[in-house]
Amino acid sequence: MARDADGCLRVEEEAVAPARPGEGIGGGKSSPAALARTAEAVAAFVERARARGAGEVKVVGTEALRRSRERRGFVAGVARRLGVPLDVLSPAEEGELVLLAARRSLALGAEPVTVVDVGGGSGQIVREREAGEAPAVASYAVGCVLVTERYLDAEPDPEAWERARRYLREELKGVEPAAEVVVTGGTATAAVTLELEMETWEAARVHGRVLEAEMLAALAERVYRMPAASRRALAGMPEGRADIFPAGALALAEILRKLDAPRATVSAQGVRFGVAYRHLEGIPGGE
Repeated sequence: MARDADGCLRVEEEAVAPARPGEGIGGGKSSPAALARTAEAVAAFVERARARGAGEVKVVGTEALRRSRERRGFVAGVARRLGVPLDVLSPAEEGELVLLAARRSLALGAEPVTVVDVGGGSGQIVREREAGEAPAVASYAVGCVLVTERYLDAEPDPEAWERARRYLREELKGVEPAAEVVVTGGTATAAVTLELEMETWEAARVHGRVLEAEMLAALAERVYRMPAASRRALAGMPEGRADIFPAGALALAEILRKLDAPRATVSAQGVRFGVAYRHLEGIPGGE
């Protein structure tokens, strides 16, 4: 990535790999196969970045690694293999980065904004405070992989769906309302691609789109009630997300309900963009 004259990031190349490092997190133990897939994906991305002439590469991890019992060995192995340190972010650091990305890339009002990021192992609610103050970051065990593994079967089960909903409402019971809300992460962007039946990723159509909470809740349940094979065939369903999307969308809908937010603005720029903004803003010229 590089920084343009107006301060925005110019994306040279963007790619995802459905490695799912949080697999097994619902049972309290990371999957060795998932960690191996993740290590291979990270290596491939680092190689691609270097092939494009990247002078410095940054690799970060979030909740899946924070909770993993194998975290220390995985981090050391990646660093040794690639010669790049892997920085496992704290919930506060992760929250600050998603807030930074939202502020830098969206036309938001002057009032404090709240950013919601539902990942695989957790959901972060980041509340902006007065200028100069660190944001308030709260982390909840509502990640799409975690909720899927604990509560939802591969095939639809109405009772399992209600158990998941009850769990989410109990976990989120302390969440208070907010004014302007931004949502980011794979669940939020997948909700847009499904709504638009977007076969090919177009960041410009996703970033800044308004997501209606009622639509999201209905979409979550509609997708869950489909047979697993039908979910995978949906236009706009990202690769590797069909089984975990319903849980993530339900979690996101329940968070918006607690925030008393009938709608939210979608940011396609999450943690990795926050890392890039923070790094480039400390370099004259920003290359």
